[in-house]
Amino acid sequence: MDREIKFRAWDKVNEKMLNYGTDEACEVWEDGCDYMGMSFITHQPNIIWMQYTGLEDDHGKEVFEGDILEFEDIGEEGYEYKDGYDFINRATIVFEEGRFVLSNFLDINSAVIEEVRDENHDHLVNIIDSSRIIGNIYEDSHLLEGDSHV
Repeated sequence: MDREIKFRAWDKVNEKMLNYGTDEACEVWEDGCDYMGMSFITHQPNIIWMQYTGLEDDHGKEVFEGDILEFEDIGEEGYEYKDGYDFINRATIVFEEGRFVLSNFLDINSAVIEEVRDENHDHLVNIIDSSRIIGNIYEDSHLLEGDSHV
């Protein structure tokens, strides 16, 4: 699968997202990044890098590590769970063990958890394609507040 390699960054000091292609763009170079005329290396402790997944949500918005996605779920017991109705769940995109996965589920009684853990990338692609980005873990962590997380 070919995909465009892009990054965005969370500036911990100024508490803002730095997106490629804006006035405050980060261009990743081999030796670091140029931010508004200042050069710094990619390992600067005040910058958290997030990689583009190569996927888009159901509105065509690019999905990056740290994004919070909202999607329909049916619960791990299927349609019998939650009075037989679908429900809305949330999770974050993380990069672990060499691949992108969903983590930090708002509701752990999720059929999606098992689907994305079986190491079949197609399940993740299908879920992301039908989900919606509602925020990111740095600016909108309150969106994941609930009783349990995985």
